[in-house]
Amino acid sequence: MSVRAERTLLFAMALLALAPLSLVALEGLAAWVAPAFAAELHRWLAPLCHQIPERCPTVHDHALGACWRCLGVDVGMAASALALSVDRGLPTRHAPLLLGLGVLDWCLAHCGVGPDVAIERLVFGALFGAGVALAWLALARVTARAVAHLSRRRPHAL
Repeated sequence: MSVRAERTLLFAMALLALAPLSLVALEGLAAWVAPAFAAELHRWLAPLCHQIPERCPTVHDHALGACWRCLGVDVGMAASALALSVDRGLPTRHAPLLLGLGVLDWCLAHCGVGPDVAIERLVFGALFGAGVALAWLALARVTARAVAHLSRRRPHAL
């Protein structure tokens, strides 16, 4: 995969992760000055998060449209994509570990094991988001290698 193609992919990934973060930030600002607009932004974010009020950050008594874990996933994806676009040497082999930590945290929370702390959800969400970014990049690299390998092969005569 060329450097340009890889950077384009990473930039797209960062934009994909920053879009919901931007909506959440705008919703937080709107909660102060335009509650009706904040409610509309909340509805826009509904497909991306469960929006359980007890698990979401609040601004001016308004629960935002993304929970702490979803915010962490978006932050982790965006930060990792931006870091990977600067330093291509970062290893993608850590993706399964980061994804596993995120899944483990979700499973433990779902089973009621351990405390239900917002910062924990945010941190493990960010680790999971970083794992998603690394896995996406690893998949793109493997796919590019496979396509390059297959394009070098000669077609078999019938």
